Amino acid sequence: FEYATLGDSDTVRVGQDVCVLGNPKQLLNSLTKGIVSGLGRASASNSAYGTSTIQIDAAINSGNSGGALVNSRGEVVGINTAKYNSSMAEGMGYAIPSNEVISVAQDLLEDGTVTTPYIGIMGTSITSENASLYKLPVGALIVEVTEGGPAAKAGIQAGDIITEFNGKTVMDMDSLSELVKETEIGQTVSVHIIRNGEKAMDVQLTVQDKNA
Repeated sequence: FEYATLGDSDTVRVGQDVCVLGNPKQLLNSLTKGIVSGLGRASASNSAYGTSTIQIDAAINSGNSGGALVNSRGEVVGINTAKYNSSMAEGMGYAIPSNEVISVAQDLLEDGTVTTPYIGIMGTSITSENASLYKLPVGALIVEVTEGGPAAKAGIQAGDIITEFNGKTVMDMDSLSELVKETEIGQTVSVHIIRNGEKAMDVQLTVQDKNA
């Protein structure tokens, strides 16, 4: 068998030509072509893919999601995951970068599981616009705290606003997610929160593995 070569997804640039390989609607060995529309996207289809996906305008349908995203040299630079399925939008597909795929594959081969830093919260962004309107700090507003999770054990509550995580500024939920991903499992970090819109405090939170 001949195997495809994995490319370096860090070299992918907006505007470059890409192709999608797969079997959409059970049509074997189909190829669609497009360009890279954006990098570091939060998928409009599924937030579980995080904020690192490659946005493309090549057609993705049921059957070629999970297929290869290749550059003009035939190197695999991503794995297609989803499209934005809406009558209000077209040409919005998403692929997981190849470098992230390699990392996940290595974890699976070595440990049989993928370690995912986890703090146990759901939240929404407080941007500079609505922060000024509602007289709140910019950050991540916690909507739900998972019972028994790291955030709950640290004393974080629904309604708290996280403005700093591990010494770095939190601008919104996306930036908080990225900061969590950068931490190591078992690492204890300082989290700065605002409670009731006025009381500031620091809590110590130990990051856990979501898949443990």
